[in-house]
Amino acid sequence: MARSRMIRPEFFDDEKLSECSVSARLLFISMWVNSDDYGVVKGSPRWLKAQAFPYDEIPISVVEADLTSLQRIQCIIPYTHNGETYFYIRNWDKYQTVNRPSKLRNPKPPADISSRLTEHSVSTHAPLTDETETETETEKNPLSGKPDRVDEKVPFFEIIADLNRQSGKNFRASTRATREMIRARWKEGATFEDFEYIHRVKCAQWAGTDQDKFLRPETLYRPHHFESYRNERMPTSQEPPRETRTLKDLLS
Repeated sequence: MARSRMIRPEFFDDEKLSECSVSARLLFISMWVNSDDYGVVKGSPRWLKAQAFPYDEIPISVVEADLTSLQRIQCIIPYTHNGETYFYIRNWDKYQTVNRPSKLRNPKPPADISSRLTEHSVSTHAPLTDETETETETEKNPLSGKPDRVDEKVPFFEIIADLNRQSGKNFRASTRATREMIRARWKEGATFEDFEYIHRVKCAQWAGTDQDKFLRPETLYRPHHFESYRNERMPTSQEPPRETRTLKDLLS
């Protein structure tokens, strides 16, 4: 049974969601409403269409395309159980407060999607805790010797989603080697904007060329490569400036 959920004003300012259609955004909200109290919703496109658009003649192909676009920006993560598809809504416990959650009614996501999701991940007497967006790994602080929660602020999924969007590839943010390189650059002071700029520069230079195969985390995020690429200038267009183009230029 659907339940009331919280929609924050920031939802409408989310630049990642602006890449999706209006119907995809409405579908996403419907998935919140129809998920269980642990952020899991059934993944049948026909069932989701019936929940989100009961009075609209929207083709199933549109719903499927909208689901694909939401997956691409990592808003939802698909998994299967006994041949059935389900979606886990990322950052569920960051944006939704559930007091006295109901019993699980959908299969739990696999551990590699959310190792934090257990039957006790929400309190039966208190709101959900505002945990981090990614799994938290523990390292030792070299000065104090105490554990550090090093992954609290590292946007692994957002970085890889941006690389995939710009390069047209499909890398995974859960790969250990990829996470280690991103984590190392982040601890050195890199920002999301640094990663985004490097993706943009190298895609402009390499996409569709023999160098396209190097548009991958293991090349872009190596320490000496990362710093060098971060300081490169964006390639300029070979076309003359728009205001100086002649009629001959436009017709050629």
